[in-house]
Amino acid sequence: MSIDWYRGATHCNWLSEQEGIATEQWCYEIMGNEIKLKANYPSLGGYRLPTEAEMEYATRSGASTSRYYGEMDDLLPKYAWFIKDSDEKTWPVGSLKPNEFGLFDALGNVFTWCQEPSVGYPQGDAISEDAEAALEVLTTAGRQLRGGSFLYRASPVRSASRLSNVPANRKFIYGVRPARTFPIAPPLAP
Repeated sequence: MSIDWYRGATHCNWLSEQEGIATEQWCYEIMGNEIKLKANYPSLGGYRLPTEAEMEYATRSGASTSRYYGEMDDLLPKYAWFIKDSDEKTWPVGSLKPNEFGLFDALGNVFTWCQEPSVGYPQGDAISEDAEAALEVLTTAGRQLRGGSFLYRASPVRSASRLSNVPANRKFIYGVRPARTFPIAPPLAP
């Protein structure tokens, strides 16, 4: 796959254009080599990279275990490409079993770029809000990736697996999974 965060964001705008989504609903402003998030991007209808919280929610698919099918490494080859079963290469999406939400390759195969910059987990009993990320994308600030890769051992291929890298870093273990926020329709009048 070998994709950096910037190409992922550019691809999201391209997808929005292909689907005829109005440009004011696109989530990224692209001016030459500079990409900036639009204000209130989480409420816009265009494609974007998922937030870290969205990625973990989608990956877990309602489970409270480290993997959506349970804890055991024995079943991992049925759901994820990792060092033991990948033959050290990526595989076509949909070759293994999906999670409970119907997502294929939610774990393993390639790490998924997330929208926001890298921040540590809250300490103690603190709760982390899924807040809107800073609109400026800094070339020196790491951005989150989720899910593990085909080159990783079984232990880090789990729902909470995370990695950080600068947005211009392009590796063959990084990929994208575009997301969208669909507007909530107003209630029908009685």
